Amino acid sequence: MTTQIKGNATSTFGGAIDANNINVTGNILQVVQSINNSQVDTTSTTYVATNVSATITPSSTSSKILIIYNINGDTLSNGRYYMYGIFRDGSQISTPANNDSFVYDSGRIQVASVGIKLDSPSSTSALTYTIYGKSGDGTSVRLSRSSENNAITLIEVAG
Repeated sequence: MTTQIKGNATSTFGGAIDANNINVTGNILQVVQSINNSQVDTTSTTYVATNVSATITPSSTSSKILIIYNINGDTLSNGRYYMYGIFRDGSQISTPANNDSFVYDSGRIQVASVGIKLDSPSSTSALTYTIYGKSGDGTSVRLSRSSENNAITLIEVAG
């Protein structure tokens, strides 16, 4: 019996889908998404947790986790700025220099910031990924707005 999986293309296997043919490098093994609209304000110049967070348990130590997030911030006034970073279980795994957000404007700005990172955690334990943010200069900024949905998506990719 042939099994077909249809998406943008068709993949054909010569039998049932099981652990022997689904865990092929590059295959998507699971997807976890969290959406919220909690407001987080800060004046901190060190990273503080937002409520944009999700937990995933990789099925293999060779798996990669693709992290995609969008978060809606607000400078609240002229010339303020803020930064985001991705943290795994409370430890920073990215900085604004490698594809996370850094926002600055000479006037007030409300913007959706998007970030993406491929992580290699080498773990089969539950992992919590959280977006943290901070004020660039100690002035009050809104890291996430309650009027907008903020989301994080975690995708386990077979390694």
